[in-house]
Amino acid sequence: MQPLPVSALASHTMIPIRYWEPVTQDARARLHELLDFTFSQLTDAEVHHRAILQVHLTNWAEAYPEQATPNRGHRRELLWRAVEPLVGQLPQVHLERLVQTLSPFFGLELFLVFRDMWGLDDSAVLDRAHWMIDSLYERALADAAGSGRQSKEPPK
Repeated sequence: MQPLPVSALASHTMIPIRYWEPVTQDARARLHELLDFTFSQLTDAEVHHRAILQVHLTNWAEAYPEQATPNRGHRRELLWRAVEPLVGQLPQVHLERLVQTLSPFFGLELFLVFRDMWGLDDSAVLDRAHWMIDSLYERALADAAGSGRQSKEPPK
């Protein structure tokens, strides 16, 4: 049997994640639901995802040496789907900041930082990620309400 090309393997392993649909109308619960779902999917194919990331970044660097990083939108789309109940409740700037700061918790970065760097097991990785989701979510609500330290608008 021929091995799958990296692009085909990437598409195959990401299909379930791309089609995630929330089951609740609560944005915080949706974020936790998305984390649990993506974490289980990534864990099941972690070796493949690491290989895909390495090949993808190498190919990108060779094909586009003038462009610093690749830019894909699947994660952004999923996160916007998760926070959709907050649209109209929070100003756009706070929603964008929330989605941007949550993005590392829905990909291999969880493994690269918490497992590889800190040596945490899967349970501890999920615990830290859920804690960060709650922290960032509460911060977005507090900023929108005008309480707490207001951070400057991040550069685009």
